[in-house]
Amino acid sequence: MQHRIHTAAAVRLGHHNASRLPPRPRPTDATKPGGFGWHLGQELSVDARVQIHSAGKTVTRDRAVSHGRQAAGLKSRDGC
Repeated sequence: MQHRIHTAAAVRLGHHNASRLPPRPRPTDATKPGGFGWHLGQELSVDARVQIHSAGKTVTRDRAVSHGRQAAGLKSRDGC
């Protein structure tokens, strides 16, 4: 199950799975599934929390949100 909560400064993303093992970086291999989520989440988030519970684990991450294309580091269509 995934959920999103948007606030003025951040988006919170959560993911639950049945494994009670803590997440860990794994070598990535484009020819095999898996191993990309932790790396990607680390690059995109400003905070990460892992809760281990009887039903598995929930990883929650916060991603900073900026308003407007310039604040996000994006160029406008005219290249500025």
